[in-house]
Amino acid sequence: MAKPDMPQWGSQTEGKWLSMTAANTPQHPQTMLRITAAALPNGVLLLLQGEFNAAGVAIFTQEIDNALHQHPHPRVVVELSKLAFCDDHGLRAMIIALQRVRASGGEFMLASVHGRCRRLLQRKGLNTFFPPA
Repeated sequence: MAKPDMPQWGSQTEGKWLSMTAANTPQHPQTMLRITAAALPNGVLLLLQGEFNAAGVAIFTQEIDNALHQHPHPRVVVELSKLAFCDDHGLRAMIIALQRVRASGGEFMLASVHGRCRRLLQRKGLNTFFPPA
C-alpha cells in the first residue's frame, strides 16, 4: 500500500509527468537510464529505470537541480524498483544528491531498494546512510 502523499505510478500527479530517457538524447548516447519525475507537494518522486552508471549521472543530476530550483527545501524520493543495475558512479551521484538536498534543508530518500543496488549499498556500508521512503 502506498503512503497517502505518494503518487501511484501510471497516474498523473498534479497534472504533470516528465519523462527523460538519456538514451534518446544526443548528449547521452551510451546510457540506458530512464527517469520519470512526478511532482510531490514539496518536491519530486524520481522513478529510475534501466541502468544507472556513469552515462546516466548527468540526467540524474539535472533532475536533482530541477528539484532544488523549484522547491526551497525539497523532498526527493528516488524509486529504485525498476532499476536493473547501479554501479559506483550511480551510487556516487546519489550520495552527492543526498548531500546537496540536505544542505538545502530538504529530505532525500530511497524507495524500493533491491537486488544489486541493495548489495552495493551494504558492501559499501551505506545501507543506513540513505533513509528509506
